[in-house]
Amino acid sequence: MISAIRVLALGVLVAVAAPARAAENPPDSFLCYLAGTAKNKKLTPISGARVDVRDRFGDASFVMRRLATLCNPASIDGGDVSHDTIHLVGITIKKEKSAPKFVPFTIGVSDRFGTRQLELGGLAAVLDVTPVQPGTNPPADFNDDPTRSSVEVNRFKCYAAGAPKGAPKLPEIAPIALVDDAFPGGQAFLVRKPTKVCLPADVDGGTPGAETRGDLLVCWSVKLSRGARFARLTVGTRSRSVGVRIVGRRKPSELCVAARVFPGG
Repeated sequence: MISAIRVLALGVLVAVAAPARAAENPPDSFLCYLAGTAKNKKLTPISGARVDVRDRFGDASFVMRRLATLCNPASIDGGDVSHDTIHLVGITIKKEKSAPKFVPFTIGVSDRFGTRQLELGGLAAVLDVTPVQPGTNPPADFNDDPTRSSVEVNRFKCYAAGAPKGAPKLPEIAPIALVDDAFPGGQAFLVRKPTKVCLPADVDGGTPGAETRGDLLVCWSVKLSRGARFARLTVGTRSRSVGVRIVGRRKPSELCVAARVFPGG
């Protein structure tokens, strides 16, 4: 019953959002890197802090654990990037001890790689917007709020996702070319399997009404083509949920692409 209600709600949101699609900017894709924050006794620790997150399935408080990913806006196969100064930081979360147990459910999503059913198996992370500056100094905050209108970047609540048990094997995806600030000349990546579904969310009141937006992200695990080189980088970030953090960016791990819930999915 819970899954049926959720799917119905998703279908209604898609129908309502459709007329406004023509006015929206092309949704961005993000190349996400494994990341970690430098220890700093002057900064409030992330682990154990609470964050309130509202997505289309409701409002709840979660315990933040650590900053785990840094995501760059990325161009895929020569496509456009709408918001090239806006990055995302991924902070892992877990439910409060008193919260009900998460019940896995299945939804249908459609992205550039096709249409499929995905099972959401548990909480994964929140994605918050941030500027980025190379080095160990924090960047200046955004001149204006990049999430203010429905045509701009969302914050997201991410669920661990994968193919439902017994589903047919996903077809092989041809290598794609990605361009971001780490690979300005472009780099071929292998796309492997879906790992997360990230729904637009209001994170601690930062993006009121985001839970009604239509676009979401499906994140896929990616791998550099054989022989490709990658240089690690230290950058400063400044997000609403965890403030200033100096982040060590490691290897590429996921590509998050714009998606929609398909009717009846």
